[in-house]
Amino acid sequence: MTYIMVQVESLAISKEDIAARELGILAIKPLVEIFDAELIQEIEFASQGMTAAEVAKFSQVGEGGIYSRRRNIIHELGCHNMPHVIRVACQQALFKEPLPDQSIIRLTPIQLIEINLISLGYEGKEIAAYRHVRHDVFRNSSEDISRKLRAKNKSHATRISFEQHILPLNQAA
Repeated sequence: MTYIMVQVESLAISKEDIAARELGILAIKPLVEIFDAELIQEIEFASQGMTAAEVAKFSQVGEGGIYSRRRNIIHELGCHNMPHVIRVACQQALFKEPLPDQSIIRLTPIQLIEINLISLGYEGKEIAAYRHVRHDVFRNSSEDISRKLRAKNKSHATRISFEQHILPLNQAA
């Protein structure tokens, strides 16, 4: 079986785009000035890897309402997805209680690039194109990252990577 790699121009990630996203994050107003305590709590839940269904079990808001709140948070900040929101929250030291300490985590240089791009809000297809690999290769690598970090999802992996100093806080390109 032969695979043909086609780079779609719209999926190309440039160093300038990465730098612009990093600088854009630094320009976002403090989240505590934008959101009420309930939405700050929603960001906290997402950073712990909790799905909308898990939050809805003990919340007065249904699963659809949780999805709606998360979409509103992403939109309000001008972020691309929830890992991007978590990066903003980590860089603003929003979380009062750190996650439980974990053993030393070692990611490969490629995995460090990938978790950084994930935390900047890039989608899997974009990251795969940036790395010049098929999407399933990237998906396997991102699953390895989550396994190594003992993360439930990409949002959780983003928070762990900042709290464990795998990614530096307040980095500017």
